[in-house]
Amino acid sequence: MKKIILFILSILSLIYVQAQCTQVNEDGSVTIILPFTVDCSLSIIEDENTSTWITNIEDGQTTYTTNIFNANNGPVSYLLSCEMYYNAPITTIFATAVQQDANSILVMSPNTAGIYNVYRKRPSLNEDWILIGQTDASARFTDDVQSICRDTIYYRLERENSGCSSISNIAKVVVGDIEIPDPPEISMATIDLQTQKYELHWQASTSEDVLGYLICKGNPCVTLDTVWGKETDFYVYESCDILEANSLAVMAFDTCMNTSLRTDRLTNMVLKVDRFNCSNEVTFSWNEVEYVPLCNTPYEIYMKQGNGNYTLLTGALSSPVTVNIPATSGEMSFYVRTASKDDANVFAYSNVVKIEQNTADTLDFVIMRTASVNADNSSVTVRAYVDNTKQNKDFKLYRAEDNGMFSLVAEQQYNGDEIIEFTDYIGDRLPNHTYTYYVEASDVCGINYTRSSNKVTTMKLSIEEMSFSENKISWTPFNTWQVGSYDVYRYPEGEQDASTYIGTTTSNVLIDDISQLLSAADRIFYYVSATQASAGPDSRIETANSSQNYIQKETIFFIPNAFSPTDGNVEINTFKPACHFVRAGTYDMKIYNRWGELLFSTNDADEGWNGKYKGAFCPIGVYTYVIQFINSEGKIEKHAGTFMLCD
Repeated sequence: MKKIILFILSILSLIYVQAQCTQVNEDGSVTIILPFTVDCSLSIIEDENTSTWITNIEDGQTTYTTNIFNANNGPVSYLLSCEMYYNAPITTIFATAVQQDANSILVMSPNTAGIYNVYRKRPSLNEDWILIGQTDASARFTDDVQSICRDTIYYRLERENSGCSSISNIAKVVVGDIEIPDPPEISMATIDLQTQKYELHWQASTSEDVLGYLICKGNPCVTLDTVWGKETDFYVYESCDILEANSLAVMAFDTCMNTSLRTDRLTNMVLKVDRFNCSNEVTFSWNEVEYVPLCNTPYEIYMKQGNGNYTLLTGALSSPVTVNIPATSGEMSFYVRTASKDDANVFAYSNVVKIEQNTADTLDFVIMRTASVNADNSSVTVRAYVDNTKQNKDFKLYRAEDNGMFSLVAEQQYNGDEIIEFTDYIGDRLPNHTYTYYVEASDVCGINYTRSSNKVTTMKLSIEEMSFSENKISWTPFNTWQVGSYDVYRYPEGEQDASTYIGTTTSNVLIDDISQLLSAADRIFYYVSATQASAGPDSRIETANSSQNYIQKETIFFIPNAFSPTDGNVEINTFKPACHFVRAGTYDMKIYNRWGELLFSTNDADEGWNGKYKGAFCPIGVYTYVIQFINSEGKIEKHAGTFMLCD
């Protein structure tokens, strides 16, 4: 550590006669060098208004030594009165040396201008008085004496004054590095996840001359080891048993072997894990540590399976905690971690605990029965026939799109039935792809999934417009069981509940004659239902529906220019435009009289106006219609005009 010496000099020198000098002797006496060989009297100045006579100095005497006051204790002022000369006060130079914290500083505060020579003597180095620098009356002189653990140093000041020198007292300072270094800031006791070794972490001491750190253990804290280097900030306790709680602390030591205050002791977390076979409940317990942050879940439990990656299992406020963990085969590893209360990005870890589960037999069979697209055209119902003579925990459903890679899409627990059913929600992609499924069954613990089913694939339906009056409907065959027949259905958009059966086939193609079809909607949907030829292993005849797809027809629109509501002919007693193949849900018709009064409104293209308003027939005359809809090209059509209501 750099030593600091504060050398304070107080000099009050001759004001009126420049040749006067004072020299402070080692015993504190003062030798006054006289400027003239004349009779003089010498007095001590006690304050501004008081002086006390000491002696008379005879003509011819050039020096005089007095010990009435000890000049080693402070400045002494004298008044010299000589014949035919002004009274001349003179003050001794008083020097002090003080050790500071950061540097060695010599401070002088004389009130007489001039240059002062600074001398130093260090007997420990066989050094006699040497000139080490100069300073003026208002400056501080710094003497840099680094790397001193113990020493005594002497200082004095001299000022030349026209033939003589004023010499200060000798300032003695005992210097030494007795200041203890700043302690390190201990941050974490942790177990390295890879090596499973105890590590103690701290922030290095801020003191400059730190050589290293002492590691101690227990209470009282007994020195365990030494680590070297000021910037060293961790220690690995190689021989530590990490299954036991070990409390360590650290102290810094400097070049003079001064030790800092001991840090708080930190203890490693020791994790214990308890689980019964086939139980989802795992209990974690650990010793709570001192350096956790103040939050709702200061502890985090992590787990991994086999050689996988660790993932967060749960957070915890305190120990112990019980967590539900699905039983899996193979080895599972756990650890607890917590963040430092001072730095949320610094973590302490417990030891790693590994456990394994026993396994059990799986079911004898799992047979896929169907994969049927539901009426929403965005989800699939999957059914399987399973062995219910053995116990089993759960099932997993896997799916692949268009013969791609399989991925897990659903899980369900086994309820003891021989038929299990999943609903897989896919979304708008469903109509344009096929989806293949299979099921895996676990053992009674839910650990092994070694029993896999066969595969089942949905039917994807496609439509090709052969001509204005014919559509070709085709689909991918259902391949899980032998199909007895395919039934084909058709419906306008929005009217699935009113589906029309149009034919049965044993192939995967059917031609639909739509020459007589006039639909209010522009999109005509189709789907196919496959029926199993004979009962399966579960004694049931299964069915499977394809995806639904549509073909879009060109909009047909015609508006009559007159009608007779009282005519007996139903063809002309209602005002109804011929509007076919428009976008479902977009049709809107309004009827107004000549004064702009709304008489009739409908959103149903199959509904017309009967010529009545508020239960009574309207008078003969001209009426206005406003009709709007979205056509088959997705464009808004708006029609407005007049028509005649006839007798």
